[in-house]
Amino acid sequence: VGDQLIESYSHGMRQKLSFASCFLHGPKIVVVDEPWVGLDPKNIADRAATFNRFSGAGRLRPMPKR
Repeated sequence: VGDQLIESYSHGMRQKLSFASCFLHGPKIVVVDEPWVGLDPKNIADRAATFNRFSGAGRLRPMPKR
């Protein structure tokens, strides 16, 4: 896997990789667009739990609806 290009990964694997990489540097803002596309139900639950954990720690807040 280490020597493969990201473009050779499945859509779901690329989604998981981009999700993980967005939190590496401890951002103050995370903007996501359709974060569940390409993920199976287990991974959707894992991502939702991660969002909830970060938002519960005051690190993420949903944008207000206009």
